Amino acid sequence: MESNHLGYPAIHCKACGSYPPLVDDESVAKVIHEKIARHFSRSLTGCPQCQTLYFDHGKGLVKSNRYGHTKAGQQRLKCQQCSQVYTVKAIKHADKLLLLLEHIAKQTPTTQVITALDCAPKIYYQLLTRLSNLLREFSRQKEQAALQRDFLALHTESAVSQYAGNKALWCIATTEAQSGYCLLYSHNLLLQETLAEAYLGGQSSVLPTPKLPSILAALTERYQSTMRRQHFESLHYGQLANIRGAQYIKPSILAYAHFQLLGLMTASSPHFHHYIEHESAIRGAALMACSEEIFAEQAEVYFVYRHFTGGQELPVNGNNIGWWSDRWYGTHYGAYCPITYRNKYKVPFSLFDADGPKSVHQWLQQQQCLNLKSAKPLDPLIEIQRCLYNFCQPQKNQQTPAMRLGLSQQKMSLTDLLTAAIKRLEHTH
Repeated sequence: MESNHLGYPAIHCKACGSYPPLVDDESVAKVIHEKIARHFSRSLTGCPQCQTLYFDHGKGLVKSNRYGHTKAGQQRLKCQQCSQVYTVKAIKHADKLLLLLEHIAKQTPTTQVITALDCAPKIYYQLLTRLSNLLREFSRQKEQAALQRDFLALHTESAVSQYAGNKALWCIATTEAQSGYCLLYSHNLLLQETLAEAYLGGQSSVLPTPKLPSILAALTERYQSTMRRQHFESLHYGQLANIRGAQYIKPSILAYAHFQLLGLMTASSPHFHHYIEHESAIRGAALMACSEEIFAEQAEVYFVYRHFTGGQELPVNGNNIGWWSDRWYGTHYGAYCPITYRNKYKVPFSLFDADGPKSVHQWLQQQQCLNLKSAKPLDPLIEIQRCLYNFCQPQKNQQTPAMRLGLSQQKMSLTDLLTAAIKRLEHTH
């Protein structure tokens, strides 16, 4: 039953008495429409009219037949589905792409990169987009094969990414739980779509990370901070200055879109887990995105909380905390709370690194230029840096996340990464 009893649009659950806020489905759909193309499109490997998405659950790439060559000798193809004739996009200027990749890895300022490339700003952005698309398709092809498994565990946390001039983004990182490999990184900016209600900022209600020696006291403080919000998913992270060419969206809207996108990756797994930070906006998004699988006992959702003292303070049989009497259990990195657990799997579950998403956030924040004047290069840069993190950055065991996930046998140099991506694209054609 719809209700405004608490001062915001909600559904009143007579069974438990709660008032979960109504989800703005139209806004979530617009966010998904923009971000699904940026994260999963096959822009380089198929008919531009019929191209499918990565993680399309076995539909596969629409096939094409060879259809002669252009005057310049480029291969032409004819789509079997729509009969459109198109030209294979050959990768040109590989030397400039490598030079660009090297400067991005060294965090060279944009103006200096343009000078080094000896090109106009317009050409720089074209090269940046081409490099981003190339690395995205390389990584998505490998991920799609590796994630075909009976069980999949995803670990998700949010963070605020700060920029100069009072600009900031609320970002969500999801890693494969046993490898720390970053599968999806999204932020609350829209560059193409426009929502009726933008995020205008407000006094921060981001949950604190209390430096209390008691994990029970720290968790209790987080629950109390959530209760001080207008409603549980009313998440704000401060007053913000505008970013040219983009619109801020509410963190809760991004969370719902983010977990819907993760559904592309979990759809082929008979069973999967979501390990999420203790944040109500993320909790609601995770539960809604896999509600059917939860009902069918194919999916479970857990809170995960890190604490510097570990979880020795919590009893073996757990401790109830919060308004829903959430039961928290101790583990070596802090605590976890089964939100939907029905004894399908042994607990405590294992995490290769409880800091997986946090490490991604920290690394990407270090790689970003603090002067975010325009949103135009943001997505290509983040995608390139996501691939660098996964394939080129060894972690504490001297293995890269890609090595642990089985996508690579060794740490890849920048040259290795770009060469492998070009070869894989040529093989696809």
